[in-house]
Amino acid sequence: MLDKLSELDKRVAALAERHLRSREQISELQAKRRELEKRLNSDSSLAEENRALREKVRTLEEEVSTFAGREGEIRARLQTILERISTLENEIQDAGVAPN
Repeated sequence: MLDKLSELDKRVAALAERHLRSREQISELQAKRRELEKRLNSDSSLAEENRALREKVRTLEEEVSTFAGREGEIRARLQTILERISTLENEIQDAGVAPN
């Protein structure tokens, strides 16, 4: 009977040890899960920030394109004005009046 009791005691001790290891593993897995959740949230935040930055870049590219178009228009107008001034200067010289 003592042998059976001793065997039962060993089995209980083994089960208690397995239970303790299982609890440790559960704690480790929970810590890993929390770390992965943090990384996932961080990645989600980065993805959202990246999306916002891409949108900002797209908006700025549109603004640059608009400014480039306006710059071309302004250059064309200035060229026309300079040509008119040159024509007027030539007309004045041809008429014999010296420009100031």
